[in-house]
Amino acid sequence: MEVSLKKFAHKYEYLKLELEETESKIKIYTKLWNNEIGKFYLEQKILAWENTETGEIKFTKPKDKIIKKKPAKLKKLYRHLSNIAHPDKGGTVEDFTKIKTDYESGDFISLLKHAESKNIDIKLESEDLALFEDTCSEVENKILESKKTIVWKFFNGDTLTKQSILKGVEKEFNFTFEQKDYDKILNLVG
Repeated sequence: MEVSLKKFAHKYEYLKLELEETESKIKIYTKLWNNEIGKFYLEQKILAWENTETGEIKFTKPKDKIIKKKPAKLKKLYRHLSNIAHPDKGGTVEDFTKIKTDYESGDFISLLKHAESKNIDIKLESEDLALFEDTCSEVENKILESKKTIVWKFFNGDTLTKQSILKGVEKEFNFTFEQKDYDKILNLVG
């Protein structure tokens, strides 16, 4: 069991670093996209929504997220940690906020790390491996969703991909880039 926990902890740390890197790139790409292509949407008075987590830009209103029911073990751990970390009980606002954020995102591994830092002994059982896998899957899904965005595909695609995306933008919004703008945009590097 302990070897599995270590493997999940390492996998989780790697995925968190990859997500951090992906989100950092998405911010850069989104800024470039908005500066060089977004100005054409403004000229067309087209309303767009930006996903603050991924930086993705959508032209249809995003759907509300579905709230998943939290596993009992996760709730129990959260309640125990939040009691200890609550500012009214001697904890800090930063710790309490981080624990709450980790709970809300279903991040079992981070909650275990908080417990470890507070010297709280948690008995892990074989069914807890599913919670580890869920936590890692959530991070993997965020990475994959970021990499599905038009902005990511544009800045990581080859010339043909970029041309296809720009043609799609022109068709979707019924305008044509001037050749000088088109050439400039094709050569953008994130």
